[in-house]
Amino acid sequence: MEEIIDPSILVDAKFDKKAGIVTLNGPSNQVSIASDCIHNKMRKFQHQVSTKELASLLYTRIRWCWLSEDKVSGGVAEKPYSEPENYVIETAYKEGRDEVELRAEHDQVYVIDFERLHEYKKTNKADSVAVVRKDILKGELNVWRSVHVYIMLFIRKCT
Repeated sequence: MEEIIDPSILVDAKFDKKAGIVTLNGPSNQVSIASDCIHNKMRKFQHQVSTKELASLLYTRIRWCWLSEDKVSGGVAEKPYSEPENYVIETAYKEGRDEVELRAEHDQVYVIDFERLHEYKKTNKADSVAVVRKDILKGELNVWRSVHVYIMLFIRKCT
């Protein structure tokens, strides 16, 4: 319970895991503060669970991918973003934002530019890859944008 209730709050807390009951004893103002802490943690946890469920559901409908040259076939390979990344990207896209930032391992920050449909390192705009938004249920991606992306890749490859 120490990680849920701030140690500076003067209450005695007992948690019956089997029954799922938290008992708080102490001065009423301290019990009230401790109760608020517990409720806030529970709401935050429920929000995380809901977000994860939404991300999973969204992944079955909309899939964002970045495009990579497939050295074996000479074509273009789609590399899907993870469920949580996909959720963040789609949410920003639906909100009408111009771009969204994703944090990768080693705190590397990538930016997806929705106008150009490109992803690049925040520290290096010149090093970019194309991105596409696929509607899984319809079995298609945005045709005009994808044609533009493939043409851009073809031009890069030929030059």
